[in-house]
Amino acid sequence: MLARRAAQAAPLLYLADATRSWASPDWIAQEAQAVVKDGGPLLLIVDSVHAWVDSAPTALSEYERLNLGLSSLRNLAQTLKCAILAVAERNRASMNAGGLSASAGSRKFEFGGESVLGLERPKDTPPDGAGEVPIVLTIEKNRAGSPGRKIALRFHGALQRFREAEGKA
Repeated sequence: MLARRAAQAAPLLYLADATRSWASPDWIAQEAQAVVKDGGPLLLIVDSVHAWVDSAPTALSEYERLNLGLSSLRNLAQTLKCAILAVAERNRASMNAGGLSASAGSRKFEFGGESVLGLERPKDTPPDGAGEVPIVLTIEKNRAGSPGRKIALRFHGALQRFREAEGKA
């Protein structure tokens, strides 16, 4: 029921689940070009870059795979003329602190990104009666503006839904 309503609300949404096999950059480009009509807008989301490059058929180290994957995503953004939201897993040192250098495995997440966003949940905060928890989105880096802005959100884990919260972060 919810899936049908979501599909009706977002008829131009296409999902490619690459959790069981490698989705090469060439395959991603081919599929994206097949669904985008007349050079229309495209947002490509890779969740997570770490899981995506881990499935690549290569003997490269994690560091080398991450750097190759990030380079491939930059090339895809240029080829497809689109924005790419690349979700990064955190390194152990930043599991609780977050911040600009929180991505695991490669500095190229923060140095190569146009914008870097961080999500923080106050520790040990249980869901409220609506099943939501407070989340703070921080703009860690923004090449087109000022970083440091904080936005208060509410997150419902079971529905994977964010909404803007009342008040300040």
